Amino acid sequence: EQICRAGARMEKMSAKLMQLIGLYENDAVEMRNIPVRALLERVKEACAGMALEKELHLDVRCLGNPYVNGDAELLTSLLCNLVQNGCRASRRQGEIVLSGKGRQPEGKDGESLVLEVLDYGCGIAPEDLPNITKAFYMGDKSRSRSEGGAGLGLALAERIAALHGARLEFTSRVGEGTRAQVVFPVFFEDMADTFTKDLRGDEVFAKGN
Repeated sequence: EQICRAGARMEKMSAKLMQLIGLYENDAVEMRNIPVRALLERVKEACAGMALEKELHLDVRCLGNPYVNGDAELLTSLLCNLVQNGCRASRRQGEIVLSGKGRQPEGKDGESLVLEVLDYGCGIAPEDLPNITKAFYMGDKSRSRSEGGAGLGLALAERIAALHGARLEFTSRVGEGTRAQVVFPVFFEDMADTFTKDLRGDEVFAKGN
């Protein structure tokens, strides 16, 4: 049984390494204007099974009608990674909130678009927080290994964010939870009438489904 678990971990780590290498070698992504609410609902659906296992409630909140310019598959992968981390850190019957909103940077004009995953789980120790996006870094090594972690998920997420001109921000308190944010430099909304039908709603995700 231990050999099987080790093999599964190696297979998962190899897949993540290939993703990470591929993103470094090929920056060609399919950029579209994606409605944020549809993106968040897709992430919720993709993570529903993991949430069900721990009896967690996934709540989607989206203010207004924001859009994000990006690759739908990559952004789904990024947000799913953040939600899955939140699921692992959460107590049974807890809650995870996925949200999209605008945020005005201090002392600057305009707004940034923020996609956020908030959990109320075990939190991250202050000494680990600066290192969590480093490849192979696992703060709680025993828990990460027991759940199949390879220490590559957030390194991959950070690379995906960078390809979109965005950045990851994390705030956390031990015993209270973690707020993971993907911050895009531009916020825009109410664009459904501007683009052709295939760029609207769930149809953005039609390819590859």
